[in-house]
Amino acid sequence: RDLNPRAALEGLTGFSHCWVVYVFHQNTNLQREGRTVARRKQTKGRVPKWQGLCMKVAPPRCPDLRVGVLACRTPHRPNPVGLSLARIVSVDAAAGQVVLAGLDVVDGTPCLDIKPYMPAFEAISSAKVPDWVAASHAEPLMDVAWSQQALGDFASLFGNEAVQVEDESRRYLDSRPFSSPSALRRVLEGTLALDIRSPVQKQRHPHPGTRAPVGDDAS
Repeated sequence: RDLNPRAALEGLTGFSHCWVVYVFHQNTNLQREGRTVARRKQTKGRVPKWQGLCMKVAPPRCPDLRVGVLACRTPHRPNPVGLSLARIVSVDAAAGQVVLAGLDVVDGTPCLDIKPYMPAFEAISSAKVPDWVAASHAEPLMDVAWSQQALGDFASLFGNEAVQVEDESRRYLDSRPFSSPSALRRVLEGTLALDIRSPVQKQRHPHPGTRAPVGDDAS
């Protein structure tokens, strides 16, 4: 029989947070594997899977370290499945809709499952992490600056009543669950400041900005 979203979401409103299991659908592993297998001259027998996947990676904000893919949160995994903890903003069972905050996925990410967060069982105060995890938190943040064009483009995504009257055919973004576009902008700046690019990406696209000393006259 058909699934019933209303029944499936019943009771979720009593929780403040939930786990979201999803697919890294923009992962490059599959494309890399296809190119690697195509270059192989093997025509008989079993071709091992994940030929193009490295088993060790450099975690974000740890430029001098390489660890196994199962010892970090890299999306480049043998099975590209992600797990993220999110805050439940609202649940509309009738519409089959759940609004979450703090979910670090991109638009259109396929969701496999939602599981309620149980702090009594899942918040382990005695848990420990390797020293490199703590060291990554101490890495300096990258400066984030908006050009005037970028600010204008960002503002135009949300529009205002006057603009909407002139162009009713244009679709504008809704900043929810953020309280305002300004709140969304602050979150974007905080995310970009972490600079989670890999060492290879940083070599290919070095950050051109530099932080001016305090009190320095930019003129």
